[in-house]
Amino acid sequence: MIRLDISFAVGRLSRKGSTLNEYRGGNTLARCGLHVPLEDSPMKHLNHFDLSRNNFDGAQILGFIGSLSKLKYLNLSSASFGGGIAPNLGTLFELEYLDLRHYYKWISSLSTLKYLNLGGVDHSRAASHWFQTLNSLSVLSELHLFECQLVNLPTSLQSVNFTSLQVLDISNNGFNSTIPEWLFNINSLKCLDLNSNNLYGELPDALAYLTSLEELDLSENYGIEGRLPRKLGNLCNLQKLVLTNNNIGGDIMEFVDGLSECSNNRLETLDLGYNKMTRNLPKSLGSLKNLPSDFTYYLFLDPLISI
Repeated sequence: MIRLDISFAVGRLSRKGSTLNEYRGGNTLARCGLHVPLEDSPMKHLNHFDLSRNNFDGAQILGFIGSLSKLKYLNLSSASFGGGIAPNLGTLFELEYLDLRHYYKWISSLSTLKYLNLGGVDHSRAASHWFQTLNSLSVLSELHLFECQLVNLPTSLQSVNFTSLQVLDISNNGFNSTIPEWLFNINSLKCLDLNSNNLYGELPDALAYLTSLEELDLSENYGIEGRLPRKLGNLCNLQKLVLTNNNIGGDIMEFVDGLSECSNNRLETLDLGYNKMTRNLPKSLGSLKNLPSDFTYYLFLDPLISI
C-alpha cells in the first residue's frame, strides 16, 4: 500500500504488478508532503520520478528521494524548490537522467549519468571547479550549462573523459577566453553551443576534428575573428552553422568549396550576419542543395551575410 499526500496535485501513478515504477507530477502541484515508509513500500522500486514544472513554494527538496536506489530518471526542474539538497542524492548510482537546474559537487559520484541539465541558475560559487567536477562523468551524452554565470573555462587539460558526449551547451556565460583546445578531443560531439560567451581569437582549424558535428553556434561573441577555415568545410555532417555578431573577415569561398566536396553535404542553415565578410560567392555554393531556395537574397542584405 502506498500513501502519497500531495495537496492540489495533478499527477499520474502507473504500476506494473506490485512495483511502482513511475511518478510524473502535474502542473499545479503546491507545497506538499510525502509520507512513505520505504522499507515496506513498492516505492523503493521507483525508477522514474518527475516533479518538474510544479510549484513547491520554496519547500525543501524531498530528502527521501536519496533512498530510491533504483532511480534512473529524476527531474525536479522548474518546481520552485528551496533550501539545500539531501546529500544522499549522491548515492543514486543507477541514475541516468538528472534535471535539477542547480549545481552540487556530489554529482561527480553519479557515474551512470547520461543527461544532465543544470542550466538557468547562478552557479558562480562553483565557477572555479565546475569542469573538474563534471569531467568524471564518462558516459554523459548531454550536458546543459547555459546561463549559469560561469567564468572559468579551462583552455587546456591533461585529459578529457567526455568520451560519449553528444550535446554540450555552455552558452550565455562569461568565459572571456579563446575557444579551448580540449573541445577538439570530444569527437562524439553532435551539437556544440558556445554563443554569447565573450570568446575571442581566430576560428581554429582543429574544429575540423569534430567530424560528427551537426550543429555549431558561436554567435554573439563579438571577438571571434580571422577567416572561415577551409578545413571547417570537412564537417560533412554539419547541418547548422551560426556565427553572427563576430569579427570574421574574408569570404566564404574556401569553406563552401570544402563542403562541396562532401558526397552528401547536409548544411541547412548558414548564418554569418554582422561580420566583416566580403560578398564573393563561389560557384560551388550551388552544390549545397539543402540550403533554402532564397538564400542568395539574404547574402546581399547589408551589413548582413546570411544564408
